Amino acid sequence: MPRDFSGSRWSEMTIGEVAEKAPGSTTIGPFGSSLVAGDYQSSGVPVTFVRDIKTSGFDWKSGVFVSNEKARELRAHEVRPGDLLATKMGLPPCIAAEYPETMDPGVITADVIRVRPDTSVTTAAWLALVINQPAFEAQVRAITAGVTRPKVTLGDFRNLSVPIPPMTEQQRIIEILGAVDEEMLSLDRVIAKLRTLQSGIIEEATGSLEAVSDTVELGSLLHRIDAGWSPLCEERTPASNEWGVLKVSAVTSGNYLSTESKALPPGMPPRRDIEVHAGDVLMSRANGVRRLVGVTAFVEKTPERLMLSDKIMRLVPNRARITPMFLHLVCMSSAVRRQIDALLSGSSGQNNISQGFIRSMRVPNADLDDQHAVVAGVEAAEAVIASEVRRRAKLQSFKQALMDDLFAGRVMALRDSEG
Repeated sequence: MPRDFSGSRWSEMTIGEVAEKAPGSTTIGPFGSSLVAGDYQSSGVPVTFVRDIKTSGFDWKSGVFVSNEKARELRAHEVRPGDLLATKMGLPPCIAAEYPETMDPGVITADVIRVRPDTSVTTAAWLALVINQPAFEAQVRAITAGVTRPKVTLGDFRNLSVPIPPMTEQQRIIEILGAVDEEMLSLDRVIAKLRTLQSGIIEEATGSLEAVSDTVELGSLLHRIDAGWSPLCEERTPASNEWGVLKVSAVTSGNYLSTESKALPPGMPPRRDIEVHAGDVLMSRANGVRRLVGVTAFVEKTPERLMLSDKIMRLVPNRARITPMFLHLVCMSSAVRRQIDALLSGSSGQNNISQGFIRSMRVPNADLDDQHAVVAGVEAAEAVIASEVRRRAKLQSFKQALMDDLFAGRVMALRDSEG
């Protein structure tokens, strides 16, 4: 990971060099029978697993403990707040996080690396930031190339190099990036609240069908249901002048994804009657994952020459009774989902629904004015959500650009607290 740090106060050091100069400052978890499932209990000293270490930070979901006596046996594998943790294996290995002040001292498991940094040189927060960058990942790939299950040894990890600026610059960079992270978390909370509001608008309109006196079969609101077609296609996305067939994944996120499609082979005539158009409501008819059966997507816009597959149906509304967007919202409501789940749970392993079942589903019989009001509320919330998502994307781009500059050697001149 060579960089040009000439003219800067940054240096290149190995992880072993920035660890405390004391025995056991870098270690891995215990081997074999030293720590087994029979040692785990519901209280005591916390145990850290690979799954608790994420690029976004330490997230202790394991909830596993060992006794104080067992922890004393494993004291060589202790982790304390301020230590660096990294994964020995995974795709990729060497994901890192700081063990936080909110955790009690604990022990690590076999596939975890623990480093106790020399705090006169660096911190676990800085090392985790560096280790989770693409430039560091390139070092890891170089030592794990050709290995089916990438894994690093403690010796390999100690020899990996990291950029080390003066402590004041480390702290300033972490402060700046931390402020960006806090802003993104704040936006995430706003977006989550808006999505809850949006869902509430839909649920209030559909409600519990048991409490809605005026319901009808969905079929009475439809003009027709179009079935799709699945010829043998090429394993690539169609070019702009080619015909293609949508994959079921074009629908199952609840958003229409036109890129989830395959090219029709040259010379095979298309079926223009099942071409997808803006304003369509598409539903997944079948899927290997039960919860994705019956998911709908509204097509706001789409390239030309894309056709329905046989796992996707088009619900064509009678527009005198129901608008396309309200149809989509109703089909995505919990009231309709419960009916689909009830059918699938009673089936013999068949994760699909028929046109007959779709027509028989009970839905609220709302007048068009009420439908337009619901759609307007949902779309207003969606517009605000889209704005907040764009703000978050800009912050993420700023953060990544800053880190790219830092770790490519284009070091920013950061003013320290003295100004």
